[in-house]
Amino acid sequence: MGSARRVAWVKTHVGSRDAARRLASAVLRERLAACANLETIESDYRWRGRIVRAREVAVTMKTAPRRVAALVEAVERLHPYEVPYIAWGEETVPQPYASWANAETAGRRGRPSPAPRRRAPHRTR
Repeated sequence: MGSARRVAWVKTHVGSRDAARRLASAVLRERLAACANLETIESDYRWRGRIVRAREVAVTMKTAPRRVAALVEAVERLHPYEVPYIAWGEETVPQPYASWANAETAGRRGRPSPAPRRRAPHRTR
């Protein structure tokens, strides 16, 4: 399988694509995330005694494991919901992807590396 390393992810849900883009842009500008994936989802949940069905946007942000706490803190600070869903974890990825994610979240002093090569134009990070 070759050499692999760890990358972390933080996931949340927001109420609109605009809110998702604002959140993604903010954490990318702050170099807390190397990338963010936005997916439209449908959610059913209980809120204040009612069952609610809503369209939301799931935002999954990839980062270096050492940046998870700062990324979670930023998502909590920027999130538009009163009680946001925020989850995080780590996964094993190929070495070039882990190196890229670590370089892109290294802060202003870190030298950005090129984005991983894509094998197919429809694939996402």
